[in-house]
Amino acid sequence: MTFAWRVLRDEVRRVVCDPGVVLLMVVAVVVYALIYPTPYRAEVVRDVPIAVVDSDRSDLSRQLIRMVDTHPSTRVYAVVADAGEAERAIASGLVSGAMLVPRGLSGNVLRGQAAEVVAVSDATYFLLNKSVVTGIAQSVGTLSAGIEIRRLEAHGIAASDARRQRAPIRADLRPLFNPIESYTSYVVPAVFVLILHQTLLMGIGLVQGTERERAARAARRIRFGAWRGFVSLGMRTVLYLALYAVHALVYFNVLLPRLGLPLRASLDTLAWFLLPFILAVTWLGMAVGALFRTRESAMAIVFGLSAPLLFSSGVAWPVEAMSAWLREIIGVVPAIPGINGIVRLTQMGASRAEVFAEWHRLWILAFVYLPAAWLAEAVRPRASDDAAPGTGPGGVA
Repeated sequence: MTFAWRVLRDEVRRVVCDPGVVLLMVVAVVVYALIYPTPYRAEVVRDVPIAVVDSDRSDLSRQLIRMVDTHPSTRVYAVVADAGEAERAIASGLVSGAMLVPRGLSGNVLRGQAAEVVAVSDATYFLLNKSVVTGIAQSVGTLSAGIEIRRLEAHGIAASDARRQRAPIRADLRPLFNPIESYTSYVVPAVFVLILHQTLLMGIGLVQGTERERAARAARRIRFGAWRGFVSLGMRTVLYLALYAVHALVYFNVLLPRLGLPLRASLDTLAWFLLPFILAVTWLGMAVGALFRTRESAMAIVFGLSAPLLFSSGVAWPVEAMSAWLREIIGVVPAIPGINGIVRLTQMGASRAEVFAEWHRLWILAFVYLPAAWLAEAVRPRASDDAAPGTGPGGVA
């Protein structure tokens, strides 16, 4: 058997025979993809329970309560006696907000005086807070518009003219790329890229950390040298590229449609973009993996960077609001151009020309990491085949 095939065989054994690596690079990749989108399957927050304090007890206040209850964002959980009871209901978690209808609301409206309805919400959960405020504000706005139109009609203005006078300028809102404004299509494709990125880095770190531990225990160590290090790098790259190409295919060609998310990129375009992404992550993992002294180091360091990478990608916070030097620093991590390119391809229908900057940056990163990965592979000490009898590739005796 040639040296190249022996390297590939040994690397497959290190991956397959190490339960930690299998759990991370196979099981976790599947489990994360199935579990992570679950909280977002409802698409948007609806029917948030609220309490109502109706101090007016008029036909107008009851109409407003019905409108709030039928609004998609809110649901009237209970009509309570006073503001103190509403506050206790919010504190106990029974409701996420309250609407306070003051005494004299109907009378003020009939006299043409200003009237005010108070909306209170638990702002510690900003999504629920937004739904409560939106539901109450839009219901009050609709009721106010109806009252104004009836006043204009009472002055002899036709209903159609009254509606035009009430709203002379109409806004036609059309959300691009995410027409239903769901959280699933907003965040899940980006997280899929991050899962691939982090599990590949951690898996390579586990493999190399295990091999370094084994070499430290061995009585005799070897180094591959320049040529064999290059061959070893190539065979290991083939293995990880094949494994994560399958993962990526399942993520973007199978799971996205199953989740009801758009897939606006062809399979060949995805392969065109994902090739430099997987290569860059693989060679980055091999380069930095040589620095890990133990298996646990890879898990602790790479996992700890997951949240900062997601927030720095521009998905959760606009990159334009970040400092230029910070954008340049985080741009050396393949996850950043990878997330931006995949989201634009799959969700926005971008062409290859429109993601060329991200694709080009990934190739630059790949070729920057390649020499470091080759050097790490060439000089990294290994236990010789006869140095540690009874010790398998995964480091388990």
